[in-house]
Amino acid sequence: MNNPILKLDKSVYKNSTCPITNVLDVFGDKWTILIVRDIVLGKERYQEFLSSPEKISTNILAGRLKRLLDADIIVRRAYQYKPARYAYILTSRGEGLKSVLQVLATWGLKNFPGTEVLPSKLGTESRHLRRQRMFADKEVACNRKVTREPASTLVCNVVTDVTDKTGTIAH
Repeated sequence: MNNPILKLDKSVYKNSTCPITNVLDVFGDKWTILIVRDIVLGKERYQEFLSSPEKISTNILAGRLKRLLDADIIVRRAYQYKPARYAYILTSRGEGLKSVLQVLATWGLKNFPGTEVLPSKLGTESRHLRRQRMFADKEVACNRKVTREPASTLVCNVVTDVTDKTGTIAH
């Protein structure tokens, strides 16, 4: 993907070479990070994002999904062709945001009494992984371990082993 955000050339940065400034160019409002939160919690589809308690409007959602796609934080995969419908999935770059969300949630729980972490759907296999298993040449086996951390923060450790047809584990 030809993405100027990924280049190291200083001339492509909008305002500054400061990493915080550039992060804020992508996540400068609450909606963008909340969409990433929803994906981490197991939502994949447009209508699922609209059902979040914050009630994002459709025009804002469409714009923020495009921003996340352009920044290589998420990818979209068609799950239906007529009419076209897409699932939105974190890229490896987007996966790196899980620890950031965990820190934000922990800080929020400590500093905003009465708040709580939203329940996660990560304990069940996502539609994306089911499709991946159905159509891939390799068999995907997923083991999920869910543990509770202090302050009622839900943490999911996901381990995915890919086994080829000979039974060898591929990493």
